[in-house]
Amino acid sequence: MTWWQEPLPLPGLPDIVVRTVPTHPAVAVARFAAKIVPTASCHWYTAAIGDDGYGRYTYLDETGRQRTVSAHRFAWEATRPPGELINETHVLMHECNNTLCVYVGPGHVVLGTQLQNVRYADRLGRRRGNRPVAAHPAAITARAHRAQLRSGTIPSFRDESLTGHPALFAL
Repeated sequence: MTWWQEPLPLPGLPDIVVRTVPTHPAVAVARFAAKIVPTASCHWYTAAIGDDGYGRYTYLDETGRQRTVSAHRFAWEATRPPGELINETHVLMHECNNTLCVYVGPGHVVLGTQLQNVRYADRLGRRRGNRPVAAHPAAITARAHRAQLRSGTIPSFRDESLTGHPALFAL
């Protein structure tokens, strides 16, 4: 465990609120999986991207309501056992520093606190104050990566991707 992952005691805060991690319908999980290109480095999400550079996924929940969540949150929730509880204050951190990565595991998308996430971003020099949302560098980079993934213009992405995604690349 590295220094930014260690839990910090926060005296004087109210009791921790927990919630049940939602269970996603199988059809939503299958649709989501079709939008991922796994490579040796990360599992790249290739669909909608928000202005912050993170993937967005819209699906119908178990009640039929349309929901939009960050792609890495959907991926994390889809890997959890039914009925698992999560601390409401936890966030998902990208240890790989790739906003389009949806690989759940060490070195990629992991659970942490907001304070741990901010400290990690500070340590890497990724937090530089407020920027206009439309000009956020992460969004610009993520959209460029998605375009390259879809077009197959980066040979390493194309060659490392799983077989079964031929429609993703215009070769």
